[in-house]
Amino acid sequence: MKKIIFKQLVALLAFLIPFCVYIFTLSPSISAGDSTEMVTAAVVLGVPHQPSYPVNTLLGHIAYELPLPLNPIERINAVSALLQALSVLVFYFLVLDLFRLADSDSRRLPDSGLDKDPETGYYLVAFTAGMFLAFNTVFWQYATKFEVFPLNNFFVVSILFITVRICRKFKSAPTISFLSSLKMLLILAVLSGFAFSHHETAVLVFPAVFFLLLTTPVVNIFKSPSRAALIIPAFLVGILPYVFLLIFIASKNPPLNWGGIKTIPDAISALTRQDFGTFSAYLAGSDTSGAPSVFEEAWFYLKYIVLDFSIIGAIFAVAGIFYLWKEGRGRPLAFHRILIFISTGFFVSGFLFLAYADFPLGDDFSQATAARFFMLPNIFVTLFIAFGLLMIYKLFNELPRSKAGEVSPRAGSSVIDSSSLQADGVFSIKNKILSGSADQRFGLAIGKVLLITSFVTPFLINFDRANGRAGTATIDYTQAAYAGLPDNALVLQSGDIAGMTMDYFRYVQQKGKDHMVTFSPGQFHLAWFIPQLKARYPDLVIPTPKPGKVFTSTTQLVNANYGRRPIYVNPDLVVHDPELEQKYTLWPKNMLFLVLKSGKSLKLEDYRAENDKFWNSLDLASFARIKRDAPLFEGLIIFYYSRHFYNLGYVFEQVKLYDDAITQYKRVLQIDPYFKEALAGLGRIYGYEKKPPDYASAINYLQDYLSVLGSGDGELAQEAQSMISDLQDKSSKQTGETAAQTDNLASPSAAVEKTAK
Repeated sequence: MKKIIFKQLVALLAFLIPFCVYIFTLSPSISAGDSTEMVTAAVVLGVPHQPSYPVNTLLGHIAYELPLPLNPIERINAVSALLQALSVLVFYFLVLDLFRLADSDSRRLPDSGLDKDPETGYYLVAFTAGMFLAFNTVFWQYATKFEVFPLNNFFVVSILFITVRICRKFKSAPTISFLSSLKMLLILAVLSGFAFSHHETAVLVFPAVFFLLLTTPVVNIFKSPSRAALIIPAFLVGILPYVFLLIFIASKNPPLNWGGIKTIPDAISALTRQDFGTFSAYLAGSDTSGAPSVFEEAWFYLKYIVLDFSIIGAIFAVAGIFYLWKEGRGRPLAFHRILIFISTGFFVSGFLFLAYADFPLGDDFSQATAARFFMLPNIFVTLFIAFGLLMIYKLFNELPRSKAGEVSPRAGSSVIDSSSLQADGVFSIKNKILSGSADQRFGLAIGKVLLITSFVTPFLINFDRANGRAGTATIDYTQAAYAGLPDNALVLQSGDIAGMTMDYFRYVQQKGKDHMVTFSPGQFHLAWFIPQLKARYPDLVIPTPKPGKVFTSTTQLVNANYGRRPIYVNPDLVVHDPELEQKYTLWPKNMLFLVLKSGKSLKLEDYRAENDKFWNSLDLASFARIKRDAPLFEGLIIFYYSRHFYNLGYVFEQVKLYDDAITQYKRVLQIDPYFKEALAGLGRIYGYEKKPPDYASAINYLQDYLSVLGSGDGELAQEAQSMISDLQDKSSKQTGETAAQTDNLASPSAAVEKTAK
């Protein structure tokens, strides 16, 4: 009975500890990235971007409606906490099964007398491995916000668990019936279809699954083509809930309905991610230039393993690889196939996928995009950690035996020789207690405690980085950007964060009661998008593209709708459509541009006071935390703030209000000291516009500007260096003139001349 209670208690703790920590560190509101869109979809029961994630959306909506003692968005975020904690629990059982599969000739660990049950070590080590998974950085971060990856993790770990359980059944009962084997495979196929319909990356673990299954007699099923063919329909059965649930949600005509889902072909299009090119990581038409090499991708992930698990976790992982290889020399079928199983899953879901996806890594947003896909390979890293922990735990158990001169298990094997057993077939605890001194036993006990609690190190290191409780940057940005907009504004957006926060503001905070028109012209290439826009906003004018152009430009949209509504455009659109800036006056407002016809302006005092108030409302300490914990999606939000104040400074500079421009540029540098355009602006004003010029300050800012330029900014660097040389010459000339004037005034003849005058 005590053994049963112990086992149940460890399993319960494997779930409860992560779940309670996740709830304690839960984000109180929306988070940057896809999470914002997923929360919006859960609230309105809508359809987010492909592959649409209907199961995840429904789970979020159910949590939103439950009367839990959390605010509405926290309830939705708690779904991720629950799913990640359940993933840890299933992972715990997966590790136990792998240990037993590896040690299939004997389920016992060498017993030093410190364990009342020889299998106690398995449970404790599996628990510790589960905690390493639970508290690795990226896994923990995604437990605090509503996202699609926690459900994907749960599916993947469940698939791995069922696969290993099938292998164990064949090991314990080699004559298991054909129908029983087929039944287990069909269950696995249905779950795999369900997982695939949620997130395509689930297929990345299939090679490892296939390998492990093919090392068992289950491969005999494929000798019967007619019965083996049943696996494909079973996989498709797993996809059916996705199709019907997606059509059901879309039939409610939600305000968020990516793809305009109406029919089964529409659902299949969403499942295969037609808007993204099915096998592409990017939306069709996206700029994917600047991707790193395969080696840079691999190095980035290897560094992230240490960042996620701490150096201690990384050492345990290496130890686990060594242990599986070393033990496999004695029993290759028991250990080497597990080594290949884990290695295959790690390589395919990690390095191979990253090389295929080819994520850019040039900024925080791109790195954060890549990092969320590390959760799958991190599962396999943690399996290596589990075997590393097991190796060390076994060493602790074997030390007192060898010191006492007893027969130790043979080298390279964890099988216990029968000579080490008593006549009654069990270990003699009494003999083990007497096998070493009290100090030895105490030291070993302390060593085991430290090993089992070693996950505390990454827990403490990662706590601040993973804690979502203080993560209000996204909701603060949403309020700052949209709360002050006119109720009937036309807002032309660009980018995921800007568009998703806009949808959240309108559909969740405003509950759809505003009369705004908001969309991204960058989605015009999607076949369903313009018809959906016209149906939703009948008074919106969308001109046909200019001759020779494929899509309608931002300037065309502004021309056709100016005067009907106040128009705001995202600064990114101006970069890609310079005609807009030539034809209209663009005033930075609400971190967007208010579009006015040339000659129209705002009241300067009101405009200055409005932005001073906005500046005073910012939490610069939170910006510092985000930069410290980079890469995070919130890093792009910091850029939005910096860009806003830079645009303000540029406008003031253009109208020759140089003191105001200097104020705004310096505010930019308080947010981001490396914002190169602000550094260049200050150098320009101090050196050429301010009266009298401040050459020393100008040169310092331009030198800082030079230091942040990249390898591809050669022309800018030459121009800056030319300005520095010019300013140094002027500074030297000014210094020489000042010195000459001082000498003249100090000479006796100059004094006489001055007196005579």
